[in-house]
Order: sequence, then structure tokens, then C-alpha cells
Amino acid sequence: MGELTAASRRSLTSLQIGIEHAGPSDFARLLPAIAELPGARLRRTVYDWVRLRAQHYFRMQLDPLEDEDMSVGVFRSRIDENMKRATEAWFNDGLNLGLERQRDLLRRQIAAKFGDGAVASLAALVAETTDWETLGRLGEVVVQAGDESQLLAQAQAVVAMPA
Repeated sequence: MGELTAASRRSLTSLQIGIEHAGPSDFARLLPAIAELPGARLRRTVYDWVRLRAQHYFRMQLDPLEDEDMSVGVFRSRIDENMKRATEAWFNDGLNLGLERQRDLLRRQIAAKFGDGAVASLAALVAETTDWETLGRLGEVVVQAGDESQLLAQAQAVVAMPA
């Protein structure tokens, strides 16, 4: 490992503070700073620390780096690819969780107004709905429908509409 200069120590200390206070959107900003650290072993150690922190606190999955002696350029490109993939996966997981919670709310609303039979009748329709706009329109149908047959007909019409 290369010798740490006073400037490198200050840089490492700033990076350490930044990592400890980082949120998911901050990791993309921190990772290039890791690439500037002297020595492949130090870069890898700090990267592993960020990777484990992201996994523990934010459930972001950053891949471990295989080659400890990679160049700074290779390190940067691997981190960029890894961060892009992890951020997209993290975003999609959050989106899917939100959609599932919205579907749960819709099922509870249907059960409260029309009973469990209506929930069973609309189960597949609700489960297959994958966009927020349609789920919102289905919620409006639940509020406006007067009986279960009206609910079923209007819900099917909403899902058949182009988004």
C-alpha cells in the first residue's frame, strides 16, 4: 500500500465522515472518491465498508470487487456499473413494495364496503394491476360503486382502459 500523506489522511477522514452520514443517493458521490485513495488494498477495504453499510442500512446490494489489484480506471468503471445496477434494483424494490401496499389497501377497501366475496372476485384483477394510475382509478370505483355487480363491471372497464 502507498504511503498516506497528510492530504490523503484528510481526504480519508472526510470520506469516513461522509460514509457514516451517507444515504442511498450519496453513495454514487462517495464511490468516485474511494477510487482516488492511494493503494488498491485501501480502496478495496473502504469500498467493502461502504458496500456492507449500504446493504445493512438501506438493503442495497453492491457486488463485492473480485480483483484487489485493479487500476483506478477499472475500479471506477466497476463501481459505476455496480452502483447503477444496485440503485435501479433498490428503486424497483421500493416501487414494487409501494404497489403491493396500494393493492393491500384496495383489497381492504373492497372488503370493508362489499365483503370478502367481492375481494375474491377481484383478486386476480387487483393482483395483475401494475401501475399507480389504474390502482387509483380502481380505488375511485370502490368509493363510487353502489353494489358488487356495479363494482365488478366498473373495475373491469377501468382495467381495460389504456393507461
